Amino acid sequence: MRRANFLRSTAFRGIVVYALVAVTLTVVFSVLVYENQLDLITENAFLRSVQSGLTVRQQIERLAKETDQWTDQVEQLFEAAVDTQSLTAFTESGEILASGGRSDTATSDDELLLIHRALTRRDFESRLITHELDRSGRLVSLYVPFEYPESQVGVLGLVVELSSIDEWTRILNRQALIVGILVMVIHTALALYAQRLFVTPLKQLVTATNTIAAGRYEVRLPEKREDEFGDLARSFRQMSHSVRQMHDDARSSNPLTGLPGNIEIERHIRHRMEGDRMYCVLYCDLDDFKAYNDTHGFAKGDEMILFVKDCLVNSATKVAKLPVFIGHEGGDDFVMVTDYSDWQRTAEEVIRLFEKGKVDFYSRESVAQGYVMAEDRRGSLVKHALVAISIAVVTNNHRSFEAFGEIVRVASEMKHLVKGKPGSKYAIDRRTE
Repeated sequence: MRRANFLRSTAFRGIVVYALVAVTLTVVFSVLVYENQLDLITENAFLRSVQSGLTVRQQIERLAKETDQWTDQVEQLFEAAVDTQSLTAFTESGEILASGGRSDTATSDDELLLIHRALTRRDFESRLITHELDRSGRLVSLYVPFEYPESQVGVLGLVVELSSIDEWTRILNRQALIVGILVMVIHTALALYAQRLFVTPLKQLVTATNTIAAGRYEVRLPEKREDEFGDLARSFRQMSHSVRQMHDDARSSNPLTGLPGNIEIERHIRHRMEGDRMYCVLYCDLDDFKAYNDTHGFAKGDEMILFVKDCLVNSATKVAKLPVFIGHEGGDDFVMVTDYSDWQRTAEEVIRLFEKGKVDFYSRESVAQGYVMAEDRRGSLVKHALVAISIAVVTNNHRSFEAFGEIVRVASEMKHLVKGKPGSKYAIDRRTE
């Protein structure tokens, strides 16, 4: 198959569609997994920062109970806290009680809003932590309500760096790349397997079909597979053999009657010679057929030939018990091969059908007088009898034949004998040697 044809083939379009679907599914799958894992990484990092905030709150509340100078130790807590960029203790109104790692001394409006939100959530949701996440900066701002002496409530503000996100993101990127490559490799392997399993056999079948269409019948397809393609290859081989046989039959068939020609006639007789049944070969031809062609034209002569074919076929169908082979050597010469028990009735039926129907090929005057006038080779008008059919019969019932040529020789002798008699007739060779 040419490449351009393959690019337009259903198989190629199927591979392209499969590849597009595979790539799309891989991309969608990778993106979904990546986003999900990234959310998990961020969530885990946030939970670790929340745990740090709760730990600092416990430490501050413990210090506030133990000493009045607890605000002086906020700087030390800040320095001990891991990944904490700043630590600030606010009053309920937003004033700064103490801080560590903080450069400004004023409370921003955003911080006031978050402090208020943290205190509100404390009242309604049992001291839950309020937070603000900065994904781009890998930071989370935590606002944790706490208590200090005289039942006062404050808010602890921590800015914690989500340092583990970058490391886990790098790991996630590697995993996503590996998974993507693995999925692509698997789909590529499946595509190649599908190519070997489906596309290649289909291409072989198309090539074989084109080869047979070009008139070359020696086609071989792999038949080792025990699946539908293996069955198809075996069926294709049988079909190729049958097509070749039909082609050979058609080549040897007579173009006018469509009956098997000389090659098939000889092949069939040789096959019968190799068997052990008694058979008869009936050589049929027309007497005075040339005169009919000369007086009525070749078109009417062809109609007469087709009429003879019909007589042979109809007689074989009506009389013979076993299948009868009918061939056409050419012109007005036909061959029938029958079982020995059927030959006589078959010959008589052929003559009956021929004599009954041949009158349709003549004028009433010619039928009434029993002859036609036609020129001979010298140009003189002479009388010619109406066309008759002569049947010379050769059989192995009385003697055996070792070669096809022997049958032809005996048939020629019998033809000469039977054509010497007037009208339609038959004769069988009964000689033993």
